[in-house]
Amino acid sequence: MKSLFLASLLSLALLPSAMAQVQVTPPAGKPRPAAEAKPVPQATPPVQVRGDLRIAPRPDAARLQLSREQFERLRQSREQAQAEARAKAGKAPMTTRRPVQPTPWERKRTNAGWTHRHAVGPDCDDRQRSVHPLAPEVCDNLDNNCDGVVDEGQRLTFFLDADGDTHGDPRQRVDACPADQQRAANEGRWLVPVGNDCDDTDPNRWQGCP
Repeated sequence: MKSLFLASLLSLALLPSAMAQVQVTPPAGKPRPAAEAKPVPQATPPVQVRGDLRIAPRPDAARLQLSREQFERLRQSREQAQAEARAKAGKAPMTTRRPVQPTPWERKRTNAGWTHRHAVGPDCDDRQRSVHPLAPEVCDNLDNNCDGVVDEGQRLTFFLDADGDTHGDPRQRVDACPADQQRAANEGRWLVPVGNDCDDTDPNRWQGCP
C-alpha cells in the first residue's frame, strides 16, 4: 500500500516535465498563421516647456493652408447669403463708393422738384416749386419756364364792365388770367369776355347807343 502511494506521487511530479516536452504540430497542409504585427505608435512632437508656459507644436503648412481655404469659403458663403437677403428685402446693396455731392445749381433744381438730368439753365425763382426751365407756362402772372416772358400765349382778352351788366366797354380792353376776374370783382370791377357795351355807365343800356 505504501509503495502504491509513492508511485502516485512520483507520477505527479514527472507530469509537468512531460507536458513541457510535448510539441503541438499543425495538421499537414495548413501552415501555422504568422503573428499579427501591431502598429507602431507615431511619436508626437515634444511639447516645449519654458518655465510655467507650455508651447504647443506649430501646425504644419498643409493644415494652415486648409484652414485658410475653409475660412475663405465660409466668408464667401456669408456674403452671398447677405446679398440674397438684401435682394429679397428690396434693399440696395452696400457700396464703398462715396456719394457724389450735387453742385449748388443741381441742389436748387432738386429742391424745386426737378432732377439733375435736366441741365438746361438755372432756376430763375427758387422760391417757387412751379418755376424752373422745364416747367409748363400757365396763366398765373409768373414766368414759369424762366424764358423772360410772363404768361406768354396764356392770357385771355377781357373788357372792363363798370356798370355790372356783364357787357364790357370795348375801349377798356385788358389781357389777364382767369384768376384776375375774381381779384377785380373783389375790388368792385368786373372783367367780362364780351365788349359790346356802348354805355358802360347804365346797366340797362348796353346796345342801340346813338
